[in-house]
Amino acid sequence: MRTAVAVESNEMACLVLPLDECDLLVPNACVAEVMPWRRVKPATGLPKWCLGTLVWRNQTVAIVDFAVLSGLRDQPRLNRRALVVINRMTVREGAAIYALACAGLPRVLRTTEEELQNAPAPDTRQGALAAIRLGAETAVVPDLKFVEDEVCRTF
Repeated sequence: MRTAVAVESNEMACLVLPLDECDLLVPNACVAEVMPWRRVKPATGLPKWCLGTLVWRNQTVAIVDFAVLSGLRDQPRLNRRALVVINRMTVREGAAIYALACAGLPRVLRTTEEELQNAPAPDTRQGALAAIRLGAETAVVPDLKFVEDEVCRTF
């Protein structure tokens, strides 16, 4: 009779979110849903990084253009392809979720800490924790607390 041996895995499930300027790497645990671009109610009187809102599961969700929020681009782009609804990682008053607008469809990446190698610092003024080399690609790890702070200040 064979005895099953448990092997500890240090794999992390992440999503790679394509933007025009860079890719973002977010932990799968914070993602509530990936959906195609929907009708977004335009933003009036809101910061440029807020592309508008939509109703998702009876909640109003702010649509965030990360490139504008982080200073990579001055003007928002409305020709997005997908939305990634993010569960807020902190507990406080304000919106519990928000969505990141993506230029393409996100993809799942299973990786280990050893496979992630630091890359040169990302070209952002704010909102990025690190740049990570994923094989031949580089992805930015966004500072989700920073994004949440901005969303909570606005909503």
